[in-house]
Amino acid sequence: MIIPILLSCSTAVKIKKSNIENISKTKYKSTCGIVLEKDYVYLFPDEFNGTRFTPNEEDILKAEIILENKIKETNTPNMMNQGDNCPIIHKNLKKYFRQYSGELNTKNEKIIYINMLWNRFPFWHKVLGYEDQRDKYETGYYFVLDGCSYYWQISINISTEKIELFTVNGVA
Repeated sequence: MIIPILLSCSTAVKIKKSNIENISKTKYKSTCGIVLEKDYVYLFPDEFNGTRFTPNEEDILKAEIILENKIKETNTPNMMNQGDNCPIIHKNLKKYFRQYSGELNTKNEKIIYINMLWNRFPFWHKVLGYEDQRDKYETGYYFVLDGCSYYWQISINISTEKIELFTVNGVA
């Protein structure tokens, strides 16, 4: 009787308010992220065409379950900008920090946008002089050019349970 209770708790999404306006922190399994609330001000406000909403714990859980079940099928036809020195996305989902935002489309369906940011910084990167930028992931929308599959974006229609957009950053 205790095992089902423990298992159900481990798959729950937890959201708590952060110290930054219009941003909440979230945790799901071993991954961390933030929720960009409906009033969060984006650098590129035209990116959203519908009515924005703040995803709740249930919305994020649905999006994560769809992501886990459908990312390999979505990713494997061409695995753009993956391999060599870039991670294979569907094999490394736990290694990404998430930035969630929500929008209602014209059919009033809930779309969850997830900005995925690599959340590992090995010691040898520090030795090579790379700057660890991960502390900035929690402060607002983090926009990255290039970086291959270390940075990618996805939109998931949780009403229809379909992945609508999947983009992987380029290699430079």
